[in-house]
Amino acid sequence: VGTDAGDSVRRVLVVEDNRDLRAELVAQFGRAGWTAHGAADLCEARMLADLGPDVIVTDRRLRDGDGASLVGAVPVIVFSGTADPVPGAVVMVKPRPIREVIVAAELALDGEWTEAVATW
Repeated sequence: VGTDAGDSVRRVLVVEDNRDLRAELVAQFGRAGWTAHGAADLCEARMLADLGPDVIVTDRRLRDGDGASLVGAVPVIVFSGTADPVPGAVVMVKPRPIREVIVAAELALDGEWTEAVATW
């Protein structure tokens, strides 16, 4: 899982049940140079995890469970309507500009921002 040494492509898995927001996140990550895949729920996210994302951006309240359950081997950004802390993840409260989520993903991947609650 994750980026191999010398591999400059960053991969993100976006897990969001709102189809329009998921599509916009995937599109904007793509425009920022990321390879982005979207999943509508945890089941789909677990199948796509085999693609080796470097970062996961997930909603908290998904139809089949809590997106926070994806915290593990790669940085996770919980992009949700609540600021409840999630151990091992960066929490960003909706609504906020998607560009800020992309910056958070870049910082999390570089190890510069972990287990924090975004307040800007």
